[in-house]
Amino acid sequence: MSPSTIPFPPNPGPREQFLSIVSRAAGARELSAAAFCNELGLSWKKLVNQDESQITRTATLLGLNAKSLEEARSWSHEPLPGVKLRFRGEAFGSRVLMSPTVRGCPSCLSESVTTDAVPLSAQMAMQGHWQLRYNEICLTHGRPLTALWTVTAPLKRFDYAAQLKAIAEDIMNGQLEQRETRITSYDLWLDQRLSARTEPTWFGQEDTETAATISTLLGAELHRHLAHSSSDSPPARALGFDVASLGPDEILRSLRELASHATGAQDGPKKAFGDLYRWLSQYAFDDTRYDKYRDMMRTVIFETWSIAPNEVILGKALHIRRLHSVTSVAENISRSNRVTRQILEYEGIINRLDKRPDARLVFESARAAPILARCRRLVTFREMAKRLGTSEDQFKVLVQQKVIRPALPAKVTKFQWDTADALELLEAFAQKAIVIDHEDGEWVGIGIGASRARVTVRDAINAIRAGKLPVGRRSGDSGYAAFKVRQNDMHYLSPERPVDPTLVEFGTEIGLQSDGTIRALYDAGHLQATRLFNPITRRWGL
Repeated sequence: MSPSTIPFPPNPGPREQFLSIVSRAAGARELSAAAFCNELGLSWKKLVNQDESQITRTATLLGLNAKSLEEARSWSHEPLPGVKLRFRGEAFGSRVLMSPTVRGCPSCLSESVTTDAVPLSAQMAMQGHWQLRYNEICLTHGRPLTALWTVTAPLKRFDYAAQLKAIAEDIMNGQLEQRETRITSYDLWLDQRLSARTEPTWFGQEDTETAATISTLLGAELHRHLAHSSSDSPPARALGFDVASLGPDEILRSLRELASHATGAQDGPKKAFGDLYRWLSQYAFDDTRYDKYRDMMRTVIFETWSIAPNEVILGKALHIRRLHSVTSVAENISRSNRVTRQILEYEGIINRLDKRPDARLVFESARAAPILARCRRLVTFREMAKRLGTSEDQFKVLVQQKVIRPALPAKVTKFQWDTADALELLEAFAQKAIVIDHEDGEWVGIGIGASRARVTVRDAINAIRAGKLPVGRRSGDSGYAAFKVRQNDMHYLSPERPVDPTLVEFGTEIGLQSDGTIRALYDAGHLQATRLFNPITRRWGL
């Protein structure tokens, strides 16, 4: 076959793929593409694989000029290293363009038929952008693209004339056409990117694949969480594009809105962001084109969920915890969520009326740090007495006299007592204590000495702290019981004797024995007395 005998429509169709041109030429002779190439001494397999020498020879035989060839090849997929394809001057993942299912617009195909002199399939031009996964609609006719055939083997799949021949009548009869649908801002944007290669939005800094992927995935999550499921709702790709094309501020706002809808007790980033999260964290994890989107999502995650230090989120981690939740605090202090929530409510860290699940009720970790440190030290009454080295009765006295105060009320938790208070009291004694002999009988326990001197244990302890009362410690002993005071020193703490005698003492002075006579005279109104507090007996008396 000579070039002059090749029956072929002289002009390639708009946006037509190079393999479609070859296939139409074969269809005009009612040959398969492989048989057609064989007659010309070409290899269909090498053409499908984009062999440069085969393409050049074929273009010459078909009479394609350099400009027509360049245009047709730009709407075809050209192999690149790393499982990539070049399409319209940009790199795309091979799966984006190489699906076994071939799509097209039946209306465009039928309108390309202009004569009965050539087989129908030889006149139908397959446009390159139909095979781009991100393209969903024909702008010329406002209809979704139709799946025309599914063939796994590339040599048969790209023999367009042969495949179209089987469905040509259905195409011409309109049986494959779909209903008209709304053309969205996304559809117009994608067409402009592919045809004019211009970009009026924030996506000007992105390649088409990245922009389309983010628009589609973000839109799907927005559609799932926010959009009304009605016929008037924009498709996911448009919903995502209208947000993402405006830039980082709008993307962050949408991510925060998605996060706010994940309100379940177990709802984390995977639930909130769905396929978008999986894409950024798994499928495209090593693709640096998506780093800025990972950064934005990570920002929202860190400001929404309680993330532990050094927990890796989308490739990076916080060295210091930013947020705590009721759940994370409970784990931190080894308490139940219920008790932890009561503690945080009492301390004013969280609001009692906040009904968010424990895992989602978050607050600034720095704000709660001192309280958490104290909560880790809290023990029960019995354990606190043990830490002090007192009996439970001795500890009760210290509590009653407010030497030791509970850190939290009993209605909040039974873990009321801060061991730091016990340590501080013992260290205060230790700093002032002198070593004493075990055989030295002058020294008695603080409680015993205070009782004999008729002063409170609190007064004695305050005097020790102030350096007014010497305190000793027997070597080898530990705890509160190890510290002793001299009884004689304790009497210096006793209050001075009242100037006025008691009613009984007055009776003795005037010769009336303590047989109740003086009291009887008082009761009968023959004596006057004043009711006063006696600091020695620590009781009220006359």
